[in-house]
Amino acid sequence: TLFGWATAQRSRSCIRTWRFSHADPGGTLRARGRGPRRIHAKRRLRRSDYTSKDLPGIFETRAVLEGLAARQAVENGISDEQRGLMYKVISETEALLAAGKWDDDVGTQWSRLNRQFHGPMVDASRNEHLKWLLQRSRDIPLVRSVMFRAINLTRIAKAHDEHSDILDALVNRQAARA
Repeated sequence: TLFGWATAQRSRSCIRTWRFSHADPGGTLRARGRGPRRIHAKRRLRRSDYTSKDLPGIFETRAVLEGLAARQAVENGISDEQRGLMYKVISETEALLAAGKWDDDVGTQWSRLNRQFHGPMVDASRNEHLKWLLQRSRDIPLVRSVMFRAINLTRIAKAHDEHSDILDALVNRQAARA
C-alpha cells in the first residue's frame, strides 16, 4: 500500500507526476499516458486535451475532494469568521433565489457565491495540498465553461440546500454528514 491505499486499485498518475516533477525540475520530461502532458518547472501537470468524456471523472473527483475538505474542517473546527462568511453566502443565495429571475448576471453572482462558500470550508481543512488540488480542478477551462452553462435557478436551489446542510453539519461538528 501507498499512503494507506491499495495501489492495485488506484491510478498511479499522481505517483508518476510526483516522481517526474522531483526528478526533473526543469520540466523537460514528458509523462506517458492519455493525452499530452508536460511537467512545468513549478511542478504542475498540465493537460490540454480535456473532452466532455473527462467531465464526469473531474466532477466526481472534485466532489470527493470537497467532501474531504468538509470532513477535515469539522475535525479542525471552523472559526467564527469562516462561519460568518458561509452564513452570509447562504443569505445572499436566498435573496438571489427569492428574486426568481435568471440571466447571465445571476449566473455570475452565483459562481462568486459558490466560490465564497467553499473557500472558508477548504481553508478550515488546513490542508494546503487539498486546496491546491481543488484549485487545479477549477482551473480546467472546459470545467469553467460547462459549469457556467449548467447554472440555472433549479441548480442554484439544489446547491443552496446542499450548502445549508453542509454548513449545519460543520457548525454541529458532524463529520460524516458534512
